[in-house]
Amino acid sequence: MKVNRMILCALVATLAVGAAQAQTASSVGLGPEGIATDGTSVFVANQFSDTVTKLSASDGAVVGNFSVGHRPVAVAFDGAFFWVANYLSNNVMKLDASGVVVATYATGDGPGGLLATNGNIWVANRNANTLTKLRASAGSCPGSSGTASACTTPGCCPSTAGWWRRSPRPGCSR
Repeated sequence: MKVNRMILCALVATLAVGAAQAQTASSVGLGPEGIATDGTSVFVANQFSDTVTKLSASDGAVVGNFSVGHRPVAVAFDGAFFWVANYLSNNVMKLDASGVVVATYATGDGPGGLLATNGNIWVANRNANTLTKLRASAGSCPGSSGTASACTTPGCCPSTAGWWRRSPRPGCSR
């Protein structure tokens, strides 16, 4: 019994040391808030630096820092691009895997949450108490040929499945 306890204690100590050595700390900007990965890279939104830091997913090494809008708080990956919600700029930015801003789209007031699913980007607008739904491929409102700005005015945003509620105004929920 004593031998088994000694072996168990030695094994636990070895695992604890190995786990501590496996941890990696990466230096990013000020106020890291949102984080997303494509499996190869990790993008971190730094809300007080107005930047996004790109890290190598394998070792946590900093690959680059990229300027985005004011107060980036959320990041999502749609399978091809990274999306950043800029809380005080009232927009989202679409970045390629190298960190280059491909496009910027207006949202409601205070975008704070992002979800990439089924070819769409959902944006939770904290201050407006609304959602904005964008096509990931074009940044436009689903079911329309307009730009995202058409979706951010009070009212409804047309989609192929009906009308998505865009504001507390009644009559346009799906």
